[in-house]
Amino acid sequence: GGEGASAEGGSVIEALESLIQPPEPVATSGSAAAADFDPLLSPHAYAGGADAGPAAPAAPGSAGESSDFDPLLSPHAYADGADAGPTDSTDRRHVPGEERVGILLIDHGSRRPASNEHIHNVAAVYEGSLRRDASAKVVRAAHMEIAEPGILVALRDLITHCRATRVVCVPYFLSPGRHSTEDVPRLISEARDALKGEGIEAEVVISNALGTAMPQMLGAIDVLVDGALVK
Repeated sequence: GGEGASAEGGSVIEALESLIQPPEPVATSGSAAAADFDPLLSPHAYAGGADAGPAAPAAPGSAGESSDFDPLLSPHAYADGADAGPTDSTDRRHVPGEERVGILLIDHGSRRPASNEHIHNVAAVYEGSLRRDASAKVVRAAHMEIAEPGILVALRDLITHCRATRVVCVPYFLSPGRHSTEDVPRLISEARDALKGEGIEAEVVISNALGTAMPQMLGAIDVLVDGALVK
């Protein structure tokens, strides 16, 4: 009786196992290549059909697709088409006589490289976010003291290398204290005079400190508070 029950239980288990076994792949006229089908790939990767398998990636710069294509960049960055890759912001087409705005973010400067790198990352992300007239705007960062590039070096680069005809300097400070209302304006004035002595001239203006944009600052505080509450 026990052996019969065991045999019966074994047959039931075997039957259940047969039900959950994956089905055998169905052979098609395209050979085993269909087994390599990857549903995560774009359909464009299977130009010859699923049976033919995915096409080899196009070589960079070929007529296929550019490995340098960045969907987060403004379309203006691809003046020669996606296959040609993005043009550097300093090389974007600039019509002589057309205004090009340079934006210079200026923080205090630190002995910690990571702190200095932060504002350069902000400048790069900000430039990439400019969707309108991106060809006429270029964003850079500078430090008031301690670290390079300083204000003079950054202004010279914006005017001569990036061909900015106007530069807006933005004090990257939360409070309208002495640095943003006295030190930075003084350094900008000195840099403007030094560049004029070098024969380099462009309109250079200064905005209020970053922290004086009260509605936007309150919105940023809301985001930080909400983020802390969900942790």
